Amino acid sequence: MLKTHSCALTQENIGTEVTLAGWVHRRRDHGGVIFIDLRDREGIVQVVFNPEQSAACLDIGKELRSEYVLQVKGIKSSGKMFCGELLPLILKCIRDNDIDLLCVASHGYTGIKKMVLGSVSEKLIKSTNLPVLLVKDGYDADKAAFGNILLPLDGSLFSEACLKQVSVLARDFKSKLTLLVVIQPPCIPSDRSPSIQPSWDEYYQALLEELKQQAQAYLERLTGELRENGIETEFRMEVSDNIPETILSTAEDINASLISFTTHNRSGIEKWYYGSVAAGLIENSPRPMLLWRNSI
Repeated sequence: MLKTHSCALTQENIGTEVTLAGWVHRRRDHGGVIFIDLRDREGIVQVVFNPEQSAACLDIGKELRSEYVLQVKGIKSSGKMFCGELLPLILKCIRDNDIDLLCVASHGYTGIKKMVLGSVSEKLIKSTNLPVLLVKDGYDADKAAFGNILLPLDGSLFSEACLKQVSVLARDFKSKLTLLVVIQPPCIPSDRSPSIQPSWDEYYQALLEELKQQAQAYLERLTGELRENGIETEFRMEVSDNIPETILSTAEDINASLISFTTHNRSGIEKWYYGSVAAGLIENSPRPMLLWRNSI
């Protein structure tokens, strides 16, 4: 197919993948990002050649000249620029444009910590029910196809609140979904008498085995349900008292392209954003994270 749309694209086409064909009207190179004005008899559209998206496309863009005939394939997008107080403007943009996903990027560790844990972002996330995608600067865009999604769970309805949305994401992107439960070692009272039977070690092992059996049954049930819906799913079960570190090491082991989990709303947000689990993930994960707001 030569083209799916004319160059007279409108706001209705935003987010739509299109194939266009026409003549190069004008070419501009701004610091390595090339802009091409592509025209046909219906209209004119700006095409962006971004090296962070495709180095090969950028090489093609460098060779283009006026009146070259060009066929391109991509997604129609739009940008907006505002001046004023950050938080009210972002919220207004969300309301006015029917936004359904909030994406936050940063320049390394310090940037994302300030953006996510800072007062503006905390207020922003408290003020909207949108899911939030966190991406650190330098992450390889070629790995961001959501080939393997890691979903940490703890057996609660709260942690499962995003399961439906994540499963839809996995289905749409044909992703593999990996469920993870990190079992914290059971705590035995320090004043328990050594003379009590079973022994401390026997009691510890019995409790740990019970937790493992519960987690196994829980993960097998969810995995079975997801597979019945056509989603490639596997599960992992780990024992550790360092949950963030275990989640991150599992993500590394399976080469996860996305870590997704549920967050509290209102006052509960501090439990995740300032708690050890979420703080550990946000500050130390080089991988994108998708946070889902929940009211439980």
